[in-house]
Amino acid sequence: IIGGRVGNGNIHGPAGLGVRIVGNDNIVITGGHIQGNHPRPFAGWHVQQSNAIEVWGNGNILELRNGYSFGSNTNYYALVRSGTENTLSLGGRENAIFDQTTLNKYFGFDYAKTGSSSWDLHNTGTVTWNVFEGELNVSAGAKIGGANVYEGVLEFETDGVPQKFGNVEVFGAG
Repeated sequence: IIGGRVGNGNIHGPAGLGVRIVGNDNIVITGGHIQGNHPRPFAGWHVQQSNAIEVWGNGNILELRNGYSFGSNTNYYALVRSGTENTLSLGGRENAIFDQTTLNKYFGFDYAKTGSSSWDLHNTGTVTWNVFEGELNVSAGAKIGGANVYEGVLEFETDGVPQKFGNVEVFGAG
């Protein structure tokens, strides 16, 4: 999905988003590529792509699956413009990797692991992950801000070195 482009030779304006979520309790699932598009700039302007995804509402879920990607020349891959309790979820049935150095590209979300897949977290992040299903693996050398495990498995890969982590609470069998 690539957002629309605005402007012709004499009209300039913001570019189109890849996806806009408006309302409450919506679910967007992606295992493909999403990006905003570039506006048509005035001569000499440096321009940035629009955000790939924007959320306006409460209780929405953006679920990433193996194979997802976002346009790179943007401030945010996914941005909550207004609303609460919106979740970025690592889901699906296929195993995948999430690089926590990109967490600053997702703004205004809670973070969750859902689906039967196993996701490996690489690098250091400061967010709290909520594990509802499947397996969330904190790779060797990676760190997280905390975790709440409701179901599923939270695993720390140590390679002989203990991992430091924040608050971990277990809420169910898993």
